[in-house]
This record gives sequence, C-alpha cells and structure tokens, in this order.
Amino acid sequence: MTYRSRMAAFVALNVAGMVVYIYFNGVFRVFPDEGGVPSRTGNAIYWALTQAPILLLYVVVNAVALVGVVRRARQLHQRSAFYPWLFVFAMWVAVVMVVYQSSYGFGAPQFLAAIARCAA
Repeated sequence: MTYRSRMAAFVALNVAGMVVYIYFNGVFRVFPDEGGVPSRTGNAIYWALTQAPILLLYVVVNAVALVGVVRRARQLHQRSAFYPWLFVFAMWVAVVMVVYQSSYGFGAPQFLAAIARCAA
C-alpha cells in the first residue's frame, strides 16, 4: 500500500467518523426552543454513549497517525506529509463547532470562549 493510498484511506476513515458523529447529533439533538422539555434528546448519557466514544476513538486514531506523519516528515524532510493530517484536523474542528453551535445556539466566538474556560 503506497503512502498516497494510506492517506486517502485515512481521510476516508475520518470522513466516515464525521458522518457518524453528525448522524448521532441529529438523532439526539435538542433544539434551542425545546430546552427543559422532557425527552430522550440532549441527555448527557446519550451523548456519553454515542458521540463521546466516537470522538475518543478518532482522537486516538489521529494521534497515532500524527506520530506516523511526524516520523515520515523527519525521514523524508517533507512538510507536505502533514497536509492530509492538517486537513482532517481542520475538518474535525469544523464538525465539532457546527454540532456544538446547532445544539446550543452559540456562534464560533462563544464556542472558543467556552473551550478556553474549560482549558483554564
């Protein structure tokens, strides 16, 4: 398997994960005007059982892939080895931001501020 085909499979695997993540968000989504309405949607347990494992799996997969990309970039002295990984990383950030915004009604500035508060 060539490097190019491995990177194509890596990107395709991540896109499939993004689709599954978005699907589960749609199934368990709470609309902003339905806050406080008892239902199965929006429950933290459903998020922990569906979306959190997907995120955790792809964080691990992408961290392992990053190690491989760093090794390849050092061996071949090519920064272009990072491009597929950076593309996938940017797509995951966009997907998580869109899902967060659609679930909680926050825009990107509020999302980044919420992440900064959690990191502090």
